Amino acid sequence: MHPKPDLHYIWNKAISALMEDFLSPSMATVNAAVLDQIGRPSVSIMGNVTLCGRTISLAQTFGLHRDPTNWNITETEKLNRIRSWWGVLITDYWTSIAYGVLPHIGKRFYDVPLPTIESLMPSRATPGQRCATVSFVHLCALTELLGDILPLVYEINPDRTTLGDTVESLRAQLKKLEDQLPEWLPLPNKPGTSNLWFCFLSIANYTLERCSDSVAKIASLTTRGSAPPPEAILVMPERPNEAHTGPVMDDASLLLSDLLDPNAFDFSWEALWDTPSGMTNFSL
Repeated sequence: MHPKPDLHYIWNKAISALMEDFLSPSMATVNAAVLDQIGRPSVSIMGNVTLCGRTISLAQTFGLHRDPTNWNITETEKLNRIRSWWGVLITDYWTSIAYGVLPHIGKRFYDVPLPTIESLMPSRATPGQRCATVSFVHLCALTELLGDILPLVYEINPDRTTLGDTVESLRAQLKKLEDQLPEWLPLPNKPGTSNLWFCFLSIANYTLERCSDSVAKIASLTTRGSAPPPEAILVMPERPNEAHTGPVMDDASLLLSDLLDPNAFDFSWEALWDTPSGMTNFSL
């Protein structure tokens, strides 16, 4: 009997091997980097953000962002490229929400189709593999919707006249995706279901709700008259030495990203780490 190896030592050795692999990378390097980023607990936010950028650059260098359907390669290669790209995309978008950093991938710069359950399902799949495959496909669709939401968070000069309609349209798309979920999916003991519902909750009850609040505030700034509303008036502190630290709503440079702060969501890291999931850590 050999003693159980130290997990931190093994993890550090795996990270060191991955960094060396980037010196002479291959497709396997992309998949290994994604696995590194989704490991729990996340003890190095800066390391994950940096690795995410390197992984995306490598994936784009290999052409993973292009649709391989009509390429002269084997079907296995096509499926592997599609699956690898969606792993990269999921990691990038949810890392953006988790750490409050800009996403590296724009929706206009890739044309890889959504994976299908039939293409991902093994021929002799177990019930657990079937559930995990269904959850992954629905997570891919939800991630694509998140790609439409992220510009509302980070865009510097959004079109204030269309923000309200955009948020309502995104809310309707989210409801449509939720209606497409199978009836058994809410069961917590199925592989991948807890993470998928957590992602739906994150977008529905946090991201879009915060967008709606911000839209209402921006609309009040856009449509108001010359007299500022009472909540926009800067109240002088009672003591001369006190400084006003709250947002001044009549500031012409007010941005949606200032109102919708991805770091302002109240989630404990401990609770997040204990959430069963096969995808990346993120806190909303």
